[in-house]
Amino acid sequence: MNEEQTNRWPDLFDKFEDIIMEVDKKCDIEERTQFLRERKEFNAETLTSLEKADDWIRFGVILKVLSRESENSPVPVFTFRPSQNHCENLKKNSDKIDKAIAELNCKRAEKLLGHARTGKVRKYTDRHRLVESAITLVWEQFEKRDNGQFKWLHIHVKTEKQACNFIAKCYLLRSKLALPKGSSIPEKKLEALDNAWEWAKRGSPETDDLKMEVALQKHRW
Repeated sequence: MNEEQTNRWPDLFDKFEDIIMEVDKKCDIEERTQFLRERKEFNAETLTSLEKADDWIRFGVILKVLSRESENSPVPVFTFRPSQNHCENLKKNSDKIDKAIAELNCKRAEKLLGHARTGKVRKYTDRHRLVESAITLVWEQFEKRDNGQFKWLHIHVKTEKQACNFIAKCYLLRSKLALPKGSSIPEKKLEALDNAWEWAKRGSPETDDLKMEVALQKHRW
């Protein structure tokens, strides 16, 4: 089935994206699991529809996202029995699936950072978890090399500078969340600022507003 025909099913995938964006806001594992289990039938229907449409890219994205959620869940959040046809088509489209995953996860990370910045999340620990999740979603899209180095390959989503600056901004926000009332030794704040500085430097060696903000925060402490 050609690409034009597969575009008949974008609404289902868009709804799945909305579900995942909502799940991302939930910091409690049991709450996340319950939310996804309540949508188990919809997710199964979406996978079936995408399979019939031969839309293996979106199929693979959903499968990877749900598989990742299941790793941290006390009970399965979806059911999937792979066939030879599944395996062959997923393997054939693996590069395109990885690109689509990178695009989705960067979008999720942006939403998480924005949500963590708002006053709607009242608990300090929840805001901290949201920032950590945003960092992880982008960091996992870097390719890790055997020599310990890593490289950003998804320039169709962000440049390497944008990806590094995003992580730096996350650490900068985490530094602002890292000093609870009554604490006199801000180790966590300084650690987060050090990480923000390193990521900002990796993004670009030139002085810019982000580096200046990090430097000013470091100077204060």
